[in-house]
Amino acid sequence: MRLQGTLLEWNEQQGYGYVKPNGRSDKIYVDQKAFHYRPHRPNIGDTLILDVEQVGEELRATGAKFKLGRVAQVTTKKRSPIFLFLVLLLLALTAVIAYEFHLLDSNQQTSQIQSQ
Repeated sequence: MRLQGTLLEWNEQQGYGYVKPNGRSDKIYVDQKAFHYRPHRPNIGDTLILDVEQVGEELRATGAKFKLGRVAQVTTKKRSPIFLFLVLLLLALTAVIAYEFHLLDSNQQTSQIQSQ
């Protein structure tokens, strides 16, 4: 059966721990061999997805993996008001310079027409 739960205990030296499945009161034994892929070492509080079987009186994980989403959290960086002000100022200066070149170009065309 497949269950999801939270890692309650982990003994790094021995390579095993216990998981409390969601909605249940028992504990599931999980050995480091149950992890087919470990992007990081198990930490207390990690959410795990387990393939579980009954061995005597004990539930044991035969397969374990970390629930996705824990490792790849993206944080967004807020821009400061000064940065936004500088961007707007740069855009305004670019617009003024473009307008001045447009006026200069149209004045040159007018003077060329008058000289002919």
